[in-house]
Amino acid sequence: MGEVIETNDSSLKVGDNVSHMGGWRDIAQLPAQGVTKLPDIDVPEQAYLGVLGMPGMTAWTGLNLIAECKPGDNVLVSAASGAVGSLAVQLAKAKGCHVVGIAGAAHKLAWLESLGVEPVSYRDRDAYELSDAIKLASPNGIDVYYENVGGICLEAALSQLNEGARIAVCGMIDSYNAKSPLPARAISQLVVRKAKMQGFIVADHWASYPIS
Repeated sequence: MGEVIETNDSSLKVGDNVSHMGGWRDIAQLPAQGVTKLPDIDVPEQAYLGVLGMPGMTAWTGLNLIAECKPGDNVLVSAASGAVGSLAVQLAKAKGCHVVGIAGAAHKLAWLESLGVEPVSYRDRDAYELSDAIKLASPNGIDVYYENVGGICLEAALSQLNEGARIAVCGMIDSYNAKSPLPARAISQLVVRKAKMQGFIVADHWASYPIS
């Protein structure tokens, strides 16, 4: 985010607040099409780096457009206290859903619980134990899974999906820094490839595939 201090483009004026991908620096010289003018509304500036920025748009798009979340759905979110996951759980709660959030640290689990989200820890659990914990938190199964992690979270989530469940694949952080091959590691390509195949659709960095 930055403030325009000089411009020769008529769409912008000095003093405008803008967002851009020029990095964190004192001065960024950019073409006009490389910046987005921010709306003049009364919110903290840092909101445009979070709930009104990329994390918020990512959470909202995945939940509503990709997973087609509906009021009353049972929603599971992995990395539920992260930048995107923390917004996904709040959006799902606001929509009237039963929400389960997977996290690790005790203070993150406590924060989720304070929101009315059922907290589930992945720490010191294998996929079978995590699956049992998810079932306990959502006895009626899972209708929407917002995927940020992969690994045992994905494996556990798959075993608790209801018929016709939807998955929004946002990330597979479990495999990003892996030093050895992981089971089903190719599934992480759903995040980065654009493809249309029977059973699922991948658009940009999003994937949605119905389970039937």
